Amino acid sequence: MCELFKRYNALQHKSKQKAETLAALETQRAQMEKEADAVMATPVGDSAEAQQLRTLENRLEKSMIKCNEATHIRKTYEYIEQKLQQVGWLLRAWHTPLQSLSLSLLVCPCACVGASSL
Repeated sequence: MCELFKRYNALQHKSKQKAETLAALETQRAQMEKEADAVMATPVGDSAEAQQLRTLENRLEKSMIKCNEATHIRKTYEYIEQKLQQVGWLLRAWHTPLQSLSLSLLVCPCACVGASSL
């Protein structure tokens, strides 16, 4: 008989806990329904938060466009710099023979006359 009373008390306690949990969940559901109704009543995009969100999204989009443009410009300049370095290397490679030729022409201008007649 004592066992039955213990079991009965345990079941009553569980039942009471579940009733309290149920009441808390119902209160939470009612609050969520009120919030959902308030959101649904507000026209889309008219709230201050929606306007601020759109403003932030626009700023982000503009920043991303500027970043992409800057990246493209940087790559273009790097390509140009690479080509100029290649041309500079060629100029340095040809500079010494051209310089010696021009010096020889300055020293002996008659060599041009003889070379052109050939």
